[in-house]
Amino acid sequence: MTTEWRRIQAEVDARFELMQEQIDRRFADLRYYTSTALTAMNIRLGDMNKFRDQLKDQQAHYIARAEYLDSLAALTAKVDRLDNRVTLNESRDMGRRARRWDGLDV
Repeated sequence: MTTEWRRIQAEVDARFELMQEQIDRRFADLRYYTSTALTAMNIRLGDMNKFRDQLKDQQAHYIARAEYLDSLAALTAKVDRLDNRVTLNESRDMGRRARRWDGLDV
């Protein structure tokens, strides 16, 4: 019985060691893949932060909507005033030309 017991004990120990090796291998694989995933995630997050910073820099150079609308309104008013002046001057010139043709040189 002692030999049988020793044989069973040796078989159980061998199986236990095999299972322990498999568990250790799986944990090593998990550590490796977790480390690889963590590295990839850090690279991805770093790239995302760079992109976010680029967007902030771009946005800092953009003009605000309210400021744009104010500038547009001022330019539109200026163009309208200039258009009115040109129209008025053209009307005066046309009137003067018409008078000259009629012999009413003023």
